[in-house]
Amino acid sequence: VFKTDTSRKNSLEWSPDGKNLLYNISHGGQGQQATIDICVLNIATKQVRQITQSGKDKSYDPNWCPDNKKIVYYLEKGGGHDQIWLTDINGSFHINLTNDTITHNYFASWFDDQTILYTQSPETIMLMNVNNRTRKKIEGINSEHVKYNSAPGKLVYVNSETDNNVVLYDLKTKKQTILLDGTKMIGIY
Repeated sequence: VFKTDTSRKNSLEWSPDGKNLLYNISHGGQGQQATIDICVLNIATKQVRQITQSGKDKSYDPNWCPDNKKIVYYLEKGGGHDQIWLTDINGSFHINLTNDTITHNYFASWFDDQTILYTQSPETIMLMNVNNRTRKKIEGINSEHVKYNSAPGKLVYVNSETDNNVVLYDLKTKKQTILLDGTKMIGIY
């Protein structure tokens, strides 16, 4: 059931209630020619449901909303203008949230039940309310991918343009703290 494509873009994520898994499935070709879709696996019944129909395109990086009802992912059509989409556990609707043809939007995750955090190329981190689509740039971060944890209210990212430091970013104070010095870690590996 679990297959990855040769471009190594694979996802596996628990639903917040622990009853389902999201994952990518590669079919209809190999490497860049493969179609990649998103499936939901019900853990109790082992029933698999494909929730995207990407055709010749690729649906990547699905993420559950904390409310357990919504899923965001990005759709790659090969033109360098990937877009963030919203669906549900059944794939009963698909809404293009970013809906533009100029920018590359990817790596969406949930900030809270109404807001997503995503990357808008080049290395701009954005917040978007999924209901009214208002957007806000998070100032002070220049990274391709961030992760948010609501318990401390902080983001973490790797500053790959400089020293590969792992940086903790406090959203309230805008303070950045280096958790791991990337220049020192290179020698360890």
